[in-house]
Amino acid sequence: MLDKVGGGTPNKLRPARLLAAIHYDIIQLLIASGDAIIILLASTAGAYGYQLYIGDSSHLGTYLALGLIASLAYASIAYYFDLYSLPNLLNPRFDFWSTIIAWITAVLILSVVLFLLKIGNVISRGSVICLFSLGTLALLGWRKTIKSSLNKAFDKGLIRGRRALLIGTCAELGTISNEYLLRDFGIEESDRMIFAQSHSADAVFDSTTTVVKTIIDRAHEVSAEEIILAIPWRASNQLLLIRDQFRSTPLPVRLAPDHAVRSVLQFESGRIKQQFLICIQREPLARHERFIKRLFDIIAAASLLIILSPLMLVTAAAIKLNSCGSVIFRQQRAGFSTKPFTIYKFRTMNVSDDGPEIEQAKQNDSRVTRLGSLLRRMSIDELPQLFNILKGDMSLVGPRPHPIALDDKYSKLVADYAFRCHVKPGLTGWAQVHGLRGETRHVERMEKRVQFDLWYINNWSLGLDLHIIARTCVELIRAQNAY
Repeated sequence: MLDKVGGGTPNKLRPARLLAAIHYDIIQLLIASGDAIIILLASTAGAYGYQLYIGDSSHLGTYLALGLIASLAYASIAYYFDLYSLPNLLNPRFDFWSTIIAWITAVLILSVVLFLLKIGNVISRGSVICLFSLGTLALLGWRKTIKSSLNKAFDKGLIRGRRALLIGTCAELGTISNEYLLRDFGIEESDRMIFAQSHSADAVFDSTTTVVKTIIDRAHEVSAEEIILAIPWRASNQLLLIRDQFRSTPLPVRLAPDHAVRSVLQFESGRIKQQFLICIQREPLARHERFIKRLFDIIAAASLLIILSPLMLVTAAAIKLNSCGSVIFRQQRAGFSTKPFTIYKFRTMNVSDDGPEIEQAKQNDSRVTRLGSLLRRMSIDELPQLFNILKGDMSLVGPRPHPIALDDKYSKLVADYAFRCHVKPGLTGWAQVHGLRGETRHVERMEKRVQFDLWYINNWSLGLDLHIIARTCVELIRAQNAY
């Protein structure tokens, strides 16, 4: 059970939702890019300035290349030294010697490159000394400035992290602050839920369906991007139980260090601390993969709507003339993370079922109109779902969405059925191009469909989506199980 919902303390970092806020995850890239630019400008200015001093300014391109090599070498070494982790950047201790050692190593690498390319005779030792000296001053000054600026930005709430719902025991959550989460892990607490106290020291999680649904619903309400678990690490059996119970949500579930582990980690670097945020359940698609898939969906759906708009207009007119009722059929379906959405289809039946009891269309179904039978056989009735794709409710390729009544039914009968909602539902899917479209009269047929859907989720790539779209065109011609 849950003792309390929404028990989190007010987050002083909540103003970070402003447009001016910087996301935690891109700060590392911004600082590394700043280092590269600073080195490129400082080293080039130092080397080129020396050449002007001695009266030779004919090698500007060479000095730019030297600055570029030095900046790339330094950025790589600084990352290895953990100089880009936000916990270190927010640490008031100045990284003087780490910066100096990283820069010296970068210049040594530059010297080796000059030797291997046999162009050392073109570059004077005075230029390299000026490059090193000015680069040192610039890096130290930049490092001091950026650490001060980031601390001020943090105090003003101008750094935001990934929104997370915290769940755990009262004892563990009581020792976790918003500042700690953001500084060490890049997590911004949206809310927290506390497990009820149990008679058993190890039993910290009630696995009832009601509790799990309450947690997942709350994660949706606060727009959480992940779930952070705060329980004693000794409760290993409970971790396995939690992993099984949260499979119905696509949100990543991570285990935070408990109080005993945090007392040790306070002396470690930011990189090591972040490694102790253990992933119990990973997200099915990484952020950049979701971006690529969404971009492809928008471009493809918009293009198809333009190309197919004459056919859709003719279809709408035919439905209106052929039978009474609305042109568009609307029904509630379960989408990404089981969030309900309204699906659009051309109406093909003389009824519009949408409730706790849904009867699937079957062969020679008397509810299907004569025109509807033709539209179903050619899958023209599915074309309005291109608007669902543009809205973001669906994807071009993914597991086909079922009526919510059928989801409730099969989630109790088919193992791993809930995993289908870990990605957006699709207009077509891997199961459909393998002949598993249409009615699922027997549980075995739905089990087979789920197997194909899970394989798609675990093996997604843009190339796979293109492959499925191509095979869908072939399946439309064959029109199997379309009734």
